[in-house]
Amino acid sequence: MPWARRRTYSPFVRKQRKAARIALYGSLIIMAVATTAGGFYLRRPLLGEQGWMREKWAERPEVDLLRRFVRIDTTKDTGSEVAAVRFLAAELEKSGIRATVEELPGGKANLWAIVNGADPKAIVLHQHVDTDPVPDPSVWKHSPWSADIEGPWLWGRGVFDMKSVGVAQIVALQRLVASRKPLKRSIMVLVTSSEEHGSDFGMRWILLAHPELVERFGVFLTEGGAVEARSPEDIKYWGTETAQRLYVIATFCSANRQRLEDLRADLHTIEHRPRMTEAVRRFFDAYAPYRDAGRIRALLADRARMVEDPETFAALPPYLQSKLIHQAYPQAVKEEPGGGYSLEVRLLLLPGVSLEDAQAELLPEWMVFGLRSVVQEPSGPTEGSSADDPDFRTINAILRRRFPNAAIGPWLPVGSITDARFTRPLGVPSYGFSPFPVLSTDTVYIGRPNERIDLPGYVQGVDLFTEILARLAT
Repeated sequence: MPWARRRTYSPFVRKQRKAARIALYGSLIIMAVATTAGGFYLRRPLLGEQGWMREKWAERPEVDLLRRFVRIDTTKDTGSEVAAVRFLAAELEKSGIRATVEELPGGKANLWAIVNGADPKAIVLHQHVDTDPVPDPSVWKHSPWSADIEGPWLWGRGVFDMKSVGVAQIVALQRLVASRKPLKRSIMVLVTSSEEHGSDFGMRWILLAHPELVERFGVFLTEGGAVEARSPEDIKYWGTETAQRLYVIATFCSANRQRLEDLRADLHTIEHRPRMTEAVRRFFDAYAPYRDAGRIRALLADRARMVEDPETFAALPPYLQSKLIHQAYPQAVKEEPGGGYSLEVRLLLLPGVSLEDAQAELLPEWMVFGLRSVVQEPSGPTEGSSADDPDFRTINAILRRRFPNAAIGPWLPVGSITDARFTRPLGVPSYGFSPFPVLSTDTVYIGRPNERIDLPGYVQGVDLFTEILARLAT
């Protein structure tokens, strides 16, 4: 039996990077298409007894700060990153934390602020200031920048990706500074530009132009991870991202449009053989025993058979298949203004595999013979960050104490990429962590109209991140 071909209905194929955010922040298994009413119903068992309807959410400082941040449009076409980082700088100043704002061409901006501790190597609290675009605000239930509160939710573009995480980081730091506890480790707030569009003026720029900052990176905490839950009070698996795919863009050029159309068609038929790299194995070792479905649990019990037996691999759900294979996503053939045609192919490669080995599988010589090509320099292959790192163990220990019935472990996203891809190849332990215990009824809207976050889960997540930062730094 031949190896199963790549499924065209995977989330990354359907929505590319936007849909990948679903994998980044939430479960792809449970309720991915649940309605707003259904999400409301499921929150009632947890929140009804706590009287969430009587809670004055708008008066809570962490909610107010997030609302004011969300109201600043930071989309590429209509927004202002400069206004947003100045807003954050002013907020840090309230706690006596001096921030540096760096303005770059095209309205791009970065920010950094350092609170010094005994160890100059810093805990880096990283967030990106830009958000996904809003092609048509009229289809939103609430204005994308209104930060309206309705029911248990706060609505707005970027409220989840990733302004909520960014505010949680800042509030946690403000609370720690206010406690006046001596710091064993330094803490750096790093807010960067253009993550949604390649990070050219963000992390790529920081690495090139500010080696003095990079030198102080001790551990890098950014967006990522996933929470899979049956209900808000019954979390099944809480994963912190330790590794991600190597993201590469290969562009092919030809004077003959049909030649590129043929290449595009060939890429849709290529067979992908699964493999178990170290990062993939580490994820499945933690994740596999906790599947509810006995059939899936049985398939995952023998990790070697998953990659050696085509029938076992074909029986896996598509989202688990995707964690075991390289993937290539050809875009539409474009006519170039100066003549000729181009085809962009986006490659997502398993962690720990070299670009050369992956190209031999995805873009064999017979397929691209005679075509001119340019390959965007990748960030570098890596197996990811260690699950034995003391900081990773500290995060997991706090999660286990707060959520004793949840399985806790590493997370390997299907298609998402974050700015951790730049720091891991440098040897900096880097972890993607979202502190919010929320259902995928919220995460399904990331990058789409009506993005929202559940406020009880958000407030709980801010408190969780506060505890984590205090434990790591003091």
